Amino acid sequence: MIIMNIRKQPANGKWNSQIERALERLDLLAIGLSETEDYTDQANQLKRTGEEFGKFSDEYVRGFISLTQSLYTAGRMSYDMAYFMISWSVETLIRDTRCLEGVYDTELSPINERLERIRGKYGLSEDEHWPQGEGPPEYQVLINQYDAILDKKLIEAFVEFGMPEIGTEFEAGPEKHNRILENGLHAYFGEEASNIDTLQILIETYEQDAEVSFESGAFYAACALLGAALEGCLLDKCLREPKEASSAISKLVSKDKPASSNPLHWSLSILLRVCDAAGWLPILEGNEVFHQLSGWGHYLNRMRNKLHPGNHLRFLPSRQLEESDYSDLLSIYLLIKNTIST
Repeated sequence: MIIMNIRKQPANGKWNSQIERALERLDLLAIGLSETEDYTDQANQLKRTGEEFGKFSDEYVRGFISLTQSLYTAGRMSYDMAYFMISWSVETLIRDTRCLEGVYDTELSPINERLERIRGKYGLSEDEHWPQGEGPPEYQVLINQYDAILDKKLIEAFVEFGMPEIGTEFEAGPEKHNRILENGLHAYFGEEASNIDTLQILIETYEQDAEVSFESGAFYAACALLGAALEGCLLDKCLREPKEASSAISKLVSKDKPASSNPLHWSLSILLRVCDAAGWLPILEGNEVFHQLSGWGHYLNRMRNKLHPGNHLRFLPSRQLEESDYSDLLSIYLLIKNTIST
């Protein structure tokens, strides 16, 4: 075995800095992969320690976030699980510890006093409350104001503890934020999120990354990601309607049938054939011509495969992928996605 000190190899400054960063990241990964200690047990112990004190201090949350980041960097924890654990620690600090200690009393006390007066007016004791979403209109208005203040404090706290990206996700809306939290919660307790829930996140990620790649002029990456997104949409359809997908396989000629009955093992070309046989990819009438969606799907697949150099040289040797190619494939993707979603 030859051990080379890459840092001593002659190279320009840019290459040296890239190598340094690569080595630093692989150092962290190698250390994490070589450790035999169960890092998740450490995280659980830290969680129990905080619960024993009955509240989370700022110092505890910083330590918890630091450990969680280490676990994630070492590849011992999924992104969703890390997201859930960091969100959980910060939210517990805000909604429990700091609220109980009166940190936000200046803003919350006036609302609490008005809430108490309304409860008294309707004969509720100090410890009685209406179920969530119930109660007189004026009570609901105040509850919404109260929650808005705590939501704002939570977003500020994510920034305070060096996690502004989670605050941004939370502020953008509950749907994606809550879905990541749910997946992380399942992972934390050793449960797997459903394939369909995970697939939805993947499709959104592919779509977003395709747009970012396109805007930066990375057309090969953008086209490849549209192919991944289309594969995700077709797979989602087959997972949601397994009986129809299975029936469609029986309609295919032997050479077109998938080797496995599990849709998770199907390629994009197989998914297109199955979905076409199931009747999910009809022929649509355009302004001037008829469009066979399965045919357009295979066209998208062929173009995304130009990511492979051998394929590119055999079938498209004279030019590279460009903006117009991405626009064509995006049109195909949107048309197929909309059709199979209805």
